[in-house]
Amino acid sequence: MVDSQTCAHIHFESDALMRERFVYGNCLLRMGRMMEELDLMAVWICHRHLLLPNLPKGVPLPYTFVTVSVDQAHFLVKKFRTDADVSLSGFVSWTGDCVMEVIAYVRQNGMLLAKAIFIIASRNATNSSPAPINPLKPANEVEDCFYQEALERRKRRASMPSSLAFKRQPTKEEEQIMYDVFTRTKGIEGATPTDMTTLPPDCRWMSKWHRSTFLHPFPEHRNESNTIFGGFIMRNAIEISYMTACLYSNNYPVIRYICDLTFIKAVPVDSYIKLTAYVVYTHENYIQLLTVVDAVCAKCFEESKCYTLQLTYSCNTKVPEILPISYSEALMYLMGRRYFHRFLDAEDREMEGSK
Repeated sequence: MVDSQTCAHIHFESDALMRERFVYGNCLLRMGRMMEELDLMAVWICHRHLLLPNLPKGVPLPYTFVTVSVDQAHFLVKKFRTDADVSLSGFVSWTGDCVMEVIAYVRQNGMLLAKAIFIIASRNATNSSPAPINPLKPANEVEDCFYQEALERRKRRASMPSSLAFKRQPTKEEEQIMYDVFTRTKGIEGATPTDMTTLPPDCRWMSKWHRSTFLHPFPEHRNESNTIFGGFIMRNAIEISYMTACLYSNNYPVIRYICDLTFIKAVPVDSYIKLTAYVVYTHENYIQLLTVVDAVCAKCFEESKCYTLQLTYSCNTKVPEILPISYSEALMYLMGRRYFHRFLDAEDREMEGSK
């Protein structure tokens, strides 16, 4: 792992222009921009892992790397400082035949602020087929500990692909939750053909809480594969989720967790990008969002789903409860609840690790 380990620095303290690229108007750090930088960092780490002894000096590495997914990104503090330099670091923690897992860290003044886990596929120079990579060999007990954790994550991803999370049938407990929501929203007199639902106090309908926007990407946003750079799309997806969470809470929430950011399909350069953020679950001062990225063909205007990600935000005060009004929304509600509990589990693991 030490062969791929590297670090880089973002100079907020001495470079005002750099600081402006990363800061919102309310002096909060733009986490979408930070994730974009981590994505770039992860690809560079993959380059460092590759070793081709017979490659002539001066010849470019005949590989290209594609981010398949972000397994998780955990933000461990509520607020980053905007006047202190940030360091990014990471290494390859697991390898398959043509896939690598990369762990990336964000630190400020030596304190760990965030951790992200990327899954990156290696492709040949023309991006037409997978390309084999060097296997990873843990060199000591510390590296072996990271490697075993990566194996556990790989088993989890294999047993429950993120694309099947929405299709998973509700459990008995979740069916009871759906029924409880129905009984709370059927009104005092019960459901009637003219009035099927009544909104309880301090609640909001899920159907009214999604926000969309369109982007027109340009060739400057493309990657080596001549498609739109995934980090650019990830940044904009996170930022629309942030704006949606702000509007919903009437506050400035902070991002705490991202998981199952899945790259379903590359976005062609000659496409428009549609981003939609849905509030799918709430709990006390937490907001769970599902953000979907669609590519819209500039020629025929057909839409195709390209990216999905789940995000958890926290606020300083309790937020209104979101409630579904249809069966399809109830499934989204349960999926959001599952991901929120995954965030809580990650919080517990981090607390145990800090001890």
